[in-house]
Amino acid sequence: TSPITNSTSSARPKGALARSHDRMAKQTCNRCGKQVYPTDKVGPLKDSTFFHQGCFKCYICGTRLALKTYCNNRNDQNDKEVYCANHVPIAGPHDPPFLRSDGSPTENGTGRTSNGYRRDAGLEDMKIAHAIKATQVAKPYPKIVHKGAHYAVDYDAQTRLELLHRRDEDKLYEAFQNQRTKESEQFETETREEWERALADFARKYEKGQANMLNKDDLIRQLTIKREKKLETLHSKRRERERHQTAELVDKQAREMLDLFKQARSEQADGSYSSAGYPSTPPPPQPPSCSKREIYTSTEYFSSIDEVAIHCARSEMTTFTDLIRALTSEARSSIDMARAIYRWITIKNLNTMIFDDSIENDTPMAHNYVFCSYAGLHCVVIKGYSKSAGYQPGYSFEDNRFRNTWNAVYLDGSWRFVQCNWGARHLV
Repeated sequence: TSPITNSTSSARPKGALARSHDRMAKQTCNRCGKQVYPTDKVGPLKDSTFFHQGCFKCYICGTRLALKTYCNNRNDQNDKEVYCANHVPIAGPHDPPFLRSDGSPTENGTGRTSNGYRRDAGLEDMKIAHAIKATQVAKPYPKIVHKGAHYAVDYDAQTRLELLHRRDEDKLYEAFQNQRTKESEQFETETREEWERALADFARKYEKGQANMLNKDDLIRQLTIKREKKLETLHSKRRERERHQTAELVDKQAREMLDLFKQARSEQADGSYSSAGYPSTPPPPQPPSCSKREIYTSTEYFSSIDEVAIHCARSEMTTFTDLIRALTSEARSSIDMARAIYRWITIKNLNTMIFDDSIENDTPMAHNYVFCSYAGLHCVVIKGYSKSAGYQPGYSFEDNRFRNTWNAVYLDGSWRFVQCNWGARHLV
């Protein structure tokens, strides 16, 4: 060994090196257990734990968290996990009030002290110690085993795919706009040339005495009617073309989202309903295995699901991923999921919603109805004709006037019709 190496190593303080090594060794991710590097580190938190940025998610639903939005389990100091505000295991407003040591409830039964802070559950209080102990025994460890963690797809993976879908939609809408501009310019050019030729021909006839001003008025009227018909035909073909291209894009995005669920379900073997019992590919159409009355006879069956949908409808979600996860937070079956989505749509009344003109194309407002695919449910659109408003007996379906669509969703082993228009009292 060279003298330079020996002198350098002897001059380095061994105590500081050891402390630095110990400090680096302790900085491991609380979620995955791997080493956390400074460029990808979150923490230390209040309980001296560290997380990777990709691991800093809600333990229950997988929602990405920030230092200002994460919550800890204050019922158990040994719980080092992080939660979102919706799933942190704290006493809710309908839980029994915390009791003081003298047996009296806290102020307003809210578990808060006079200074406004939530007080600890008080493990020393023997009157509620057994309840806290029962909660700890039922602690949902490890992840993806308990009933609460029923999301088959990782939050980051789903939001990443949604962003890719938005990019594809922006490209499609940009192509629509470019095509509209091109067609409008071409239409105006052709119309102007047609009018110039017709008026020039009328001027020659007028000079020869073969036409008068009344003929000019008739000519202008005919040219105007012809222009309006051409413009209507142009718009009709454009709408049909754009509708077809949009439908193709929506189908493609739905397949990609369902493929993401298929891959996630194949990787999970926890026995939860999200990964077992639901087919990875849509089964062929066949009659339902049972009637609707055998599943439920009253809408009271979905009271808790409806409450969640009503609560979500009062706020505006920024992504479909967040919306569907919020709607299905209490769902324990595919029927519950479909009911939550159905209830949200009927509450929002999309036919009367006012959209801000300033909304950019890269927002969820540009999305079509892909709710079911974001929940991992198979949904098909059935096209046909309906004898709805304006139909008279004996009418033949010659054009698109009475065209209609119906939705069928695969729920609980059977295909079921789910028609939000009728639920919202909108007949097409």
